[in-house]
Amino acid sequence: LAGAAAACSSAPPSRAAPADFAVDESQPTTRVQIRLADGSRLVARFNQSHTVADVRNFIALQRADGPSSYSLVTGPPMPTALEDDSVTLKEAGLLGAVILQK
Repeated sequence: LAGAAAACSSAPPSRAAPADFAVDESQPTTRVQIRLADGSRLVARFNQSHTVADVRNFIALQRADGPSSYSLVTGPPMPTALEDDSVTLKEAGLLGAVILQK
């Protein structure tokens, strides 16, 4: 399963064509569940070094017809907005996490 990590922030993602995403099997990985604004969910594998921006890119690749402006927040119990697209999944504490698209 190839996954992409797209950034999680309240800034609208670029509507430029998303770049292809790949997981480096030689590096540590994690699974992340993304609950989309439309109620559907995606489960993807990312490298721990992927960024929130990569999560946004992954969402854009999977849902080209999705909203152009949205926020990403961590799941319960303490939802927190993911505003820095440059932070890695590991640095943001998102290993094995649930991310909500709002």
